[in-house]
Amino acid sequence: MAYKKIDTQTQPLGFPLDADTTLEFMQSAASATVEGLAKLVGDNIIISGCQEAGGIVAPGWIMLNGELLPFAGGAVSNGIKVVVNETVVSKANKNGVVLPRYYTREAQFGATGTNLWADFKRGKTSNELEIGEQLATATAVNNVNTKVLALFGSESAIILLGCGVVDLGTDQVQVGSGIAMFGNKMQLVPSYTGVAPVYLKEDGTYVTTTPTTGLYITFDKRTSQYYRDVLKRWISPVGEIKMMKVLPDAFDGTGVGRWEWKGFKICDDLSELVPIGYSRNNASDCHVVGDELGNADFVVTQQNIQKFSISKPAGATDSGTGNPMGTNLANDGAVTYDVGVDNPTPISTRQPSKVIVYLERI
Repeated sequence: MAYKKIDTQTQPLGFPLDADTTLEFMQSAASATVEGLAKLVGDNIIISGCQEAGGIVAPGWIMLNGELLPFAGGAVSNGIKVVVNETVVSKANKNGVVLPRYYTREAQFGATGTNLWADFKRGKTSNELEIGEQLATATAVNNVNTKVLALFGSESAIILLGCGVVDLGTDQVQVGSGIAMFGNKMQLVPSYTGVAPVYLKEDGTYVTTTPTTGLYITFDKRTSQYYRDVLKRWISPVGEIKMMKVLPDAFDGTGVGRWEWKGFKICDDLSELVPIGYSRNNASDCHVVGDELGNADFVVTQQNIQKFSISKPAGATDSGTGNPMGTNLANDGAVTYDVGVDNPTPISTRQPSKVIVYLERI
């Protein structure tokens, strides 16, 4: 229903067809509606028609300065402008007075004015707008995917959401649904329960034999392709060391990581060793990276003891009188006394410590 309406059904006899009420009411209803729609599409827009062929523009409808106007069409040339031509038709009143009554406005090509025909763009239908939005969304998603791929480096099969794995034992797993990315393509992932290892292909299907072509993600009790784990590998340069308080259960018997620790190994080079900072001082014994220094324990020798003297007390006798050593002392001069035992117990130099795990990016 229009926002303005005339009731012509109730007692239609003697309906007042006055120029200043009824006819103006009808005209304002139509013009206001058109003006409201005009604001929706903007200015310098081709609404319909106006196709160009062989240098000739066909008639049609355009929006110009907020006004919906028919367009006459005609020959087009560089720099041609669009102007409005108004035609007035006069009509005599009942009293015989002739007055301008009917105004027709039409857009056409002209040499004056400020509205260049080249600035007019064809409006889009709702279907075209929807398609455009879909294309824009697809382009945006593709751009995001490209950036994600760049973020994660060379790995092209990544789980972005979901796909949690439950180890059911006896070579059986359960994989939840989620979203994965293969190359720059997003893929909805269905759930799976069955034999492990199982391989998720880039078309979203599961197979139990290793694919020979294309991208895929492996689920074998767990998986290595969650985005957080891919990102962890990507931001960790080869040789970087990570310290863990607890040894993860993702390392095999050779110390090589699997699943979330793919790309890492247990750093045997630091087994039972304490790191010490590198020194740029060439004279320092910490100047060569990779050198091993120190010992876990050592035996004290004479070279490790500060020089000291033992004096023979005055009045010391063979019987031990006044002898602080607790042994007999000769009365006739210098004597050599043995200190220590033949097989001493090594002294530990290890400070109070706690064993942690060093993991190395490979």
